[in-house]
Amino acid sequence: MKKIVLTIATLVLTLQAHAELKITDPAKGGLLFGFLATMESPQNAGDGVLLVSANVSCALHKNKQVYCMSSEGGITGEIAEELYLSFSPKSEEQFDDVTVRRGHVACASIEESGKAPRYNCF
Repeated sequence: MKKIVLTIATLVLTLQAHAELKITDPAKGGLLFGFLATMESPQNAGDGVLLVSANVSCALHKNKQVYCMSSEGGITGEIAEELYLSFSPKSEEQFDDVTVRRGHVACASIEESGKAPRYNCF
């Protein structure tokens, strides 16, 4: 039963997500899950799986710094860069020395009894 729920959750996330993002590192996934959870409430997918998804804008500045933002806050660093690169160049807009890409990101928190949660982002 658990495999069926995980398969369905992965399918839903894949269909929703427009990015080519695949983060399976627990630390990065946990940080991105937390960031998305500040914008949208995670939804219970059953059997210890929580799903959260949101639209995000990422800006690449002339100094090569990437900032990903929402109305609730933002993130920088390696995860922001991965997000920016995962969004389609077709979503790009130019504003002076800043290039903005937008996309949809989804993450799953998978909890099993006696183990730390696993985070996967798509």
